[in-house]
Amino acid sequence: ACIRGLCEEEHLAAAKGEIVQHMKAHFKETDLFKVLQVPLDLACLEQSAPAVAAQMPHLLALRDAIYAEPFRAMLRALTGCGPLGPKSDMSVNIYAPGHHLLCHDDVIGTRRLSYIVYLTEPGREWRADEGGALELYPMLPADGACAEQPSTTPSRFLLPHWNSMALFEVQPGRSFHSVGEVLGERPRMSISGWFHRPDSEPVPAQLASLAQLKDVLSSTDASTANTPFEPLPLFTADAADSAAPADEPSPLASLSAAERALLEAWLNPTYLEPKSLAKIRTQFAAHSCMQLRGFLCDDVAARLDELTRARDVADGVGCTPHEQLAGTLCNRHELGVGGGWRAVGPPHMQRFLRYEGEQGVQGVQPEPAGAAPLAAEVDAGAALAQLGGTLARSAAFQKYLLALTQLRTVGCRASVRRFRPGLDYTVAHAAAMPPRHAAFLDATLCFVYEGPAPAAGARKKRRAALSVERAEWQSGEVGGFEAYLGAEEDEDPEVTAVYKTSAGKAGKADGGRGEGLQAGKAGKA
Repeated sequence: ACIRGLCEEEHLAAAKGEIVQHMKAHFKETDLFKVLQVPLDLACLEQSAPAVAAQMPHLLALRDAIYAEPFRAMLRALTGCGPLGPKSDMSVNIYAPGHHLLCHDDVIGTRRLSYIVYLTEPGREWRADEGGALELYPMLPADGACAEQPSTTPSRFLLPHWNSMALFEVQPGRSFHSVGEVLGERPRMSISGWFHRPDSEPVPAQLASLAQLKDVLSSTDASTANTPFEPLPLFTADAADSAAPADEPSPLASLSAAERALLEAWLNPTYLEPKSLAKIRTQFAAHSCMQLRGFLCDDVAARLDELTRARDVADGVGCTPHEQLAGTLCNRHELGVGGGWRAVGPPHMQRFLRYEGEQGVQGVQPEPAGAAPLAAEVDAGAALAQLGGTLARSAAFQKYLLALTQLRTVGCRASVRRFRPGLDYTVAHAAAMPPRHAAFLDATLCFVYEGPAPAAGARKKRRAALSVERAEWQSGEVGGFEAYLGAEEDEDPEVTAVYKTSAGKAGKADGGRGEGLQAGKAGKA
C-alpha cells in the first residue's frame, strides 16, 4: 500500500530540516546494501542522545504520531494485518547516487508491518528514470524442480515521492522486496521502520529462527551451485584427493602435438612460458589464488571483445553516457533476455543472465579439429559457451591447470553468465559454500569493456595510461568485483541467521584487455 500526503507539508519539511541540520549519516556497505545511515535509533533517542533529541521536536512528534494507537488501528484496517503493538523501531536512511538495497524479506524477530516515509525533495515529483523505487516481487509457484520462490522480475515499483508512506506486511519467505539503484543525481532520504506484534501475542517458532531462514535455501533455482560435475577425461575421482608432488615433471611436458596446438590457439603465449608458469605456481601455492590479466591470446580476446560489445550495444548499454544509461536501465528487468539467455534467480540469492543456447541446452560440442577459435560464432553467448566446451573441458587444459596449481581436476561444471549494469548480482549464502571436506578450484574468466585499445604507434607512457572505463572498473565504484567471504559467525544471532541465507555482491571484473582469469581454491571448509 502507499499513502500520499501523509503529513502536513510544513511539519514534515521541519522534521527533514532537523535531520539535515543535526544528524550525521555514516556510509555503510555490505553485500546486501550500499547506503548512508544515521546511527541513532529514533525509538530511544531521548535516552541515547538527549542533546540531539532536544533539537528534534518535529521529528519526535512524527515518530509518536506514527506509533500512536489511532494510526496503528488505521494501518491495520488498511492492510488487513494482525494487531500492531506500540513498540517503535525506526531509523533514517539516505540512498545517494549508486546506492541500493538487494532483495530480502525483512523477517527478523516480531516484525509484522514494514514502512518507509519518504523525505525526498518537496515540490518535485520523483521520476522513474531516477531509480530508487521500492520493488516488490511476486511469488512463483512450486514445480518439480524447485520450491515456491520469488520471481526474478518485480511486479510493482513504488517511487519515493515526497510526503508518502509505503507499506507491506512482513511474511516469512514471501515479502521479498528491494530498493533499486539510485540512478539520478538527487538523494533518496527516508525514515524506515517496522510495526511489531504486541508483546502479548506469541511469536510463531519459525519466525526469524535459523531453521526458518535455512528453509529458504530449498527454493534455489537449479543453477550452477546445484549442477552436477561433468567428469573430465584425464584423471579419475580418486586423483582429486592428492596434490601432485612438487618434484613431478611439468604436466606440459606430456602434451601431445594436438593438445599443445589447442592451448596455443586460445591462450596468451606469455602464460605458456616456463618462467611465467613457475611464478604463477609459486603465487598460488602461497595464497591459494591468482589473477592472470590478458589470459587469452590477442585474436581470441579481440573477437570476444567485438561480440560482447555488440551485444551490449544492441541492448542499449554499450558505451552509453551515464545520463542516458539511467533511462535505459530503469525497471528494464527483461533487458537481454532471449536469444539463448535466461534470467536466473531467486533474487534474494542471485540474479543474472545465463546462456543456455537457443534450444535450452547449455553444453556445446567442441569445434572441429583445425578450426580457428570462434571462427563460426556470431553471438557472444555462443562464443563463450564454445570457449568452455572446447578449452575448459579439454585434457590439455586439465594438464595446464595441474601445471599452475598442482591440483588434479576430475570434474567440471561451467556457466556462461552476463551481469547487466544496475540489475544483476550474486550474494554470499550457505548454499554457495562447498561441502565440508571437499576441495574445489573456482575459476572465473571475466570480460569487460575497458575503452579503445591504444594505437600501435602510441608512446609507451600513453599505452600504459588508464582509460576512463578501466579506471572506473579499478575504482570498485561500478561494482562487478568478485568477493570471497569467510564463513564467520556474528555475535548477534539474528545477523548470523540472515547472513547464513543471504549476503553479497559479486566481484571485480578485471583484465588487461578487458579479460582475465581469476582462480581460487575453495576447500576444505
